[in-house]
Amino acid sequence: MAAIQEYIANWVENFSEGRGLMLHGPVGTGKDHLAVAAMREVADRFSATTEWIDGQSFYSWMRDRISEESSEQEAIKPYTRADVLLISDPLPAADNKAITDFQQSTLWRIIDRRYRNLKPTWVTMNAATSEEVAAKVGLQITERLGDGAIVCLCNWPSARKPTTVLK
Repeated sequence: MAAIQEYIANWVENFSEGRGLMLHGPVGTGKDHLAVAAMREVADRFSATTEWIDGQSFYSWMRDRISEESSEQEAIKPYTRADVLLISDPLPAADNKAITDFQQSTLWRIIDRRYRNLKPTWVTMNAATSEEVAAKVGLQITERLGDGAIVCLCNWPSARKPTTVLK
């Protein structure tokens, strides 16, 4: 929490340098909740434009664009324009699986363009270590996401609990 609060407190500098956030750790630790709260804060306090995408829904949407007449460049444009892009878990739901070549290529185009334009990209991932992140999304993507970023390992117990357990 403190690292994210400090990141927001130094938003003007972090934004001008294109510094992102990477939150990774086990399932259920609240990574998306933290990232969305931070995103709302920079939008409210600094009038930053934001975009939030769910990785798997985004990949599905991009596959659907293949049959249309629009170009991939046009399809990814909204994700390269926002001041902050939050990508919620671009990894497959299955354990020990990497993203496909198509997913990696699509993700690379967005992240690389944002990286070159110094636009912060934030990402949450269900991965226990930085090595696991690199193995699943690729080293090039991991390097660009992590360059100058705040990288937080969210390794506390899952916050997801049943309200009632019937026996």
